[in-house]
Amino acid sequence: MKILLVGTGGYASTYVEYLLNQASVVWEGIVDPFFANCKQKDEIIKKNIPVYDTMEEFYSKHTADLAIICTPTFLHREQSIFAVSHGSDVLCEKPAAPTVADTEKMLEAERKYCHYIAIGYQWSYTKEIQDLKADILNGVLGKAISFKTIVSWPRNKDYYNRGGGWGGCIKRNGNLVLDSIASNACAHYLHNMLFVSGDTMDTSAAINELTAECYRANNIEN
Repeated sequence: MKILLVGTGGYASTYVEYLLNQASVVWEGIVDPFFANCKQKDEIIKKNIPVYDTMEEFYSKHTADLAIICTPTFLHREQSIFAVSHGSDVLCEKPAAPTVADTEKMLEAERKYCHYIAIGYQWSYTKEIQDLKADILNGVLGKAISFKTIVSWPRNKDYYNRGGGWGGCIKRNGNLVLDSIASNACAHYLHNMLFVSGDTMDTSAAINELTAECYRANNIEN
């Protein structure tokens, strides 16, 4: 499988570390204008993997079976659509995009170009979660009445300053970011509750009503 990785910093370094050790992966290239900061840059250079600043540069010279998008949230829509429009399937890190309208455009691109855009809620694909959901659907545990999740991770200034400081922002350089604990950092927990509540193994429950309270512990916009 020919792979394009878009982004190498932050969580993307996990992809780099894993994929560099997979014999079945054919590295077509990497896109990252900040590649100099990549922790595995020496190994990537040693393997002669092409590195580009933009996706336009990459696709002018290459194709890819799969594009892995692991960049700041506000870039997900644009980059995912660009990849499928150039013949790649996409694995995009969570969250899909800042707004519902963005995700609807991504879905439209899926249908238009006949390539999928999958979002990296990888917990839902683990054996444990799949088994739990199967047990719920098969009546082993009875009907689900309620779910609760509690997350108590510390988040310091380094976390919010990552990637140029877009964490916790409402807008960044004129782009809607809408980064928050619920939508990004703890999104897996929220998504898992919706996923195991879905009516089939490949669907999640929809939200009919939402009540929320916001509190700020750090000096951030959102």
